[in-house]
Amino acid sequence: MGQITRIPYMKANRSFTVTINEYKDKKICGMIFYPGMPKAEEYESLIHMAGIMEETMNQMNSPMNSMTHRSFTDGEKHTFGIYERADLTENQSKVHIHPGNLATLEIRVYYRFYATWQGEILWINTLEHIRFDSFLEMTKIIADIVYAEKSEDLEPYAPGVCKVAVDRYDDYEISGSLAHSRAKRKLQVGSTIELMLQLESLLEKTAGLPAESSRQMICYQTLDAYRGSGRRATFLIRLLFQENHTWQGIITWVDNQKSLEFRSFLEMVLLMDGVLNDQNMVTGKNSEEKIS
Repeated sequence: MGQITRIPYMKANRSFTVTINEYKDKKICGMIFYPGMPKAEEYESLIHMAGIMEETMNQMNSPMNSMTHRSFTDGEKHTFGIYERADLTENQSKVHIHPGNLATLEIRVYYRFYATWQGEILWINTLEHIRFDSFLEMTKIIADIVYAEKSEDLEPYAPGVCKVAVDRYDDYEISGSLAHSRAKRKLQVGSTIELMLQLESLLEKTAGLPAESSRQMICYQTLDAYRGSGRRATFLIRLLFQENHTWQGIITWVDNQKSLEFRSFLEMVLLMDGVLNDQNMVTGKNSEEKIS
């Protein structure tokens, strides 16, 4: 296979080169490059890729973020970033990138409105340009590119709150189960893309969101309907609206009984990452103390 040569440039609109080397059990991994990086960097999951892209754009302040960051935790914000802004602007060497085993994409984010992204994907393999108006739409496009598949496991039931029990969070990839009060059975979730597909299927099966959605936070007296918790963390997700080509709703971190409204699918998964990475760091610290 040949190589793609990226020559960084300063003033033109920048784009991320994303290669997808593997898509197994709805998990993606590959390499990501942005002009100014000395080399392409490995990402291990959809959240990992999104985190690197978001923080790189924050470093460059381009495109400008229109909304403030939200987090369940008050401590120091978990970071995905590898380079500071000075590193990204000073390094202007040619970089050779091996095409992905499954796909190679140029992702250009033009705007960051409504706590999500708007931009365009160039699928290098076919030279097809695909516009997206949210990170949710971008995720669906990537899923369709690498393996067009829809989940058929959800049984029809009334719209409401979903419980996501996260048992593992290795390499920035969510693994656990999704449940609903009237679902026939728990659904296994092995990746962030699979979580998105299950939630999307829920909306399709229930003919969209309820007509009379409440903005009130989730009542903790209803938690008994969602017995069982994830080994890492447990979240309740209530989808309220579909605006700006993405989802809005309320996510509750059950373990700490904290609720936040999320303005996009991107913000929802990054809120979950903030909790799960904090849990990972605590676990790692405790493990070191036990060893010593």
